[in-house]
Amino acid sequence: MALFGKQPDAGLLFGDGSWRVAQGLIEEAPVILRVNDNLKPFVGKSDHTLKIGFAIPLNNPNPGGLPNPEENEQLGSIEDRITQVLREKGSVVEALAITMGTFKEFVFYARPSMPVQAIHEKLMGEIKTHEVQCYAEIEPKWDTYRQWANG
Repeated sequence: MALFGKQPDAGLLFGDGSWRVAQGLIEEAPVILRVNDNLKPFVGKSDHTLKIGFAIPLNNPNPGGLPNPEENEQLGSIEDRITQVLREKGSVVEALAITMGTFKEFVFYARPSMPVQAIHEKLMGEIKTHEVQCYAEIEPKWDTYRQWANG
């Protein structure tokens, strides 16, 4: 219960999200960003303090450093599979999808008990079209989300 004001609706945390898309440049390279805006009320207030990132290097980026339509479709399937496997193992929310340079990264927040290494190994065994890189770190204030969501 909140002392001053209403608690955010927990359904927003686990819903499909209200995704915002933004485009820009970082050091003259294109960036496409998807942000789950439903998560804003939960920044720094959730027990989902483990940030998990899955970076997928592009196989055949176009001259601007972004995926072509065919590869982008493959990346969409990879994102769906990553999300499915994570949800099978515990409570998780997808926060960001970042396409820049020569890779696409999917950022999630989960409870610290999430078995990240086992999930990564499973995905590497299943996904044959792309390399699947993974990292995880405790990030209680969701600094990565805040940085990208606030521009």
